[in-house]
Amino acid sequence: MSIKGDYVINVLNDIVILDASKGIAGPYCSMLLQNMGARVIKLEFEQYPEARNDVRYQLWNRGKEQFCLNLEKPDSKSILSELINLSDVIILDGIESELSKNEFDYESIRNLKENIIYTIIPPYSSTGPYKERHGNEYSVGAAFGLMGDQGDDGIPEFVRVPTAAYGAAFNCSYHITAALLWKELYNEGKKIEISLSHSAMVMQSAQFMTGMNLPTRKPIIRDGIRAGVPIYRLFKAKDGWFFLAGGNPSFWNKLCMGLELEELVIDERFIDAPWGIPSEYHLELAEIFEPIFKEKTLEYWEQFMKLTDIPFAKVGTKSEYITHEQMSHNKTIELVKNNNLGNTKQISNIVYFDGAKTEINPLVKPTGYDNYNILTEIGYTQQEITRFIDTDICYGNNE
Repeated sequence: MSIKGDYVINVLNDIVILDASKGIAGPYCSMLLQNMGARVIKLEFEQYPEARNDVRYQLWNRGKEQFCLNLEKPDSKSILSELINLSDVIILDGIESELSKNEFDYESIRNLKENIIYTIIPPYSSTGPYKERHGNEYSVGAAFGLMGDQGDDGIPEFVRVPTAAYGAAFNCSYHITAALLWKELYNEGKKIEISLSHSAMVMQSAQFMTGMNLPTRKPIIRDGIRAGVPIYRLFKAKDGWFFLAGGNPSFWNKLCMGLELEELVIDERFIDAPWGIPSEYHLELAEIFEPIFKEKTLEYWEQFMKLTDIPFAKVGTKSEYITHEQMSHNKTIELVKNNNLGNTKQISNIVYFDGAKTEINPLVKPTGYDNYNILTEIGYTQQEITRFIDTDICYGNNE
């Protein structure tokens, strides 16, 4: 690893990732690895013109080499074999028994390269009653609590963030780096499986913990939202919303004293505040605080919470986040030129190594753009490459 200006380079230098996934989790995972310096080859089997028009495709496939292979052609098998041998890692999604039809199952890939790191992201799992069941990040997330537990009792809410896919991407990226360390030490590959269903659960980990002695809390609904613990929730001010994070007894005491409600500190109903307040008293406490917060502006409450040292944040939108002074300082959002979309604002790499981070590559190449160079690299002659292109074994732009 070395430093170049404000950027780190060569963190995962010489690591080759073959990304043959189609959904969100796989491309996002390989983008995270590419951010760390890995070389990522995006392997596609169709030209997907509609997918390429999606902003998400333009984000998650930035900086990757593009290779497009027609699996219906007999010669594609030998090309695939060479691509596998070039790679340290392969990322796939879907149901493994279906992937086996094109020899993308673990045993087939391992027979081509024994020490490959094989990563698969199935909807549910490769075992159990749902092993053959199809699904995506939203349907799986709905099945595993991401939507059913967000709204009022019995009324689910559509969660727009593809949480199950993001969880799978994050888990895959760090498990792949752990497997790369193992491979470096012992020259052995690994099979990594991280399902969308398990990822949906991991992203809600504490909520799945149960036990006889664990307290149960029944949330109340206020102003059309789930309120949660009375001083650890969203509140409405005179001119907008804010989140109050009064998550310990010290913050509780400071809030009560700052609002000149000292009597609440010794009130037996709230004696174990904030987390130990019995659910039957949540509504009573909410009815005390809500009218007070609605009387003043967000600016007033921001200064009040700063003076009383209580965690507070005005509720912001994504457009406000992009121009936020803290984000501008950290260059979390960067202005970059995308070859398909023109000037864009995109999230940068948020991880720092010794105060620096890796530079993003916003270029999204056309389908098959790197066919020629990669075919040359893996040993094919000019005559063979011309035949592959002329017979649509490798199609796309074929630069």
